[in-house]
Amino acid sequence: MSQTVAEWLDGDSIYGYKIKSIVFPADVSCGNKGEILFDLAKRTKSVGIISLGIASEKRGLCVETRARNLFDNAKYCSAELNGKPIDSTRKVGEELKLDLTPWNIPTFCHLCRCMNLVTEISENCGGWCCNELAYHARCAQLAVQSKIIPAFIFIHTPCAYGDIVDYDAFERQNKVTMDLETVIAGITDLLVSAKF
Repeated sequence: MSQTVAEWLDGDSIYGYKIKSIVFPADVSCGNKGEILFDLAKRTKSVGIISLGIASEKRGLCVETRARNLFDNAKYCSAELNGKPIDSTRKVGEELKLDLTPWNIPTFCHLCRCMNLVTEISENCGGWCCNELAYHARCAQLAVQSKIIPAFIFIHTPCAYGDIVDYDAFERQNKVTMDLETVIAGITDLLVSAKF
């Protein structure tokens, strides 16, 4: 879903903001994704970075508020990686609060509710590639010397219907799906709410 959204929106404009997309594979072997994102943001003079990921247990658009310096996901991490820090030069388990001020989350959630679009707020970005990206991005953001830095947000979405192999099992677990149009509507609400 997140890749489809990125590809669909690349080059478009929403509420006056030109969209430039980059897609990372769902793994942790791509180098420092935060530095890659902020380098692209600098080159394109971007004011904000919206990162999307999929989490099947989410029931709507889930705004992540924290990232941790820890790989902690037995299902996806290798035994060698699980329990290790993302950045070995920083404190293991260090928790970084994401600065969501420019995104005006209360207004975003209100606009979504008006459209019957479910939103969630989470303090756990997961322990694998989404958390790694959010952690690297926040570190890169904090390292920028200029006061003019792009805003960053990470949002998890439910799976798209086409991503599910066994839909009956998925439904038995009380999980939900979300379509492309709904995610794009949520991103539009996010950009309408933003205070850049």
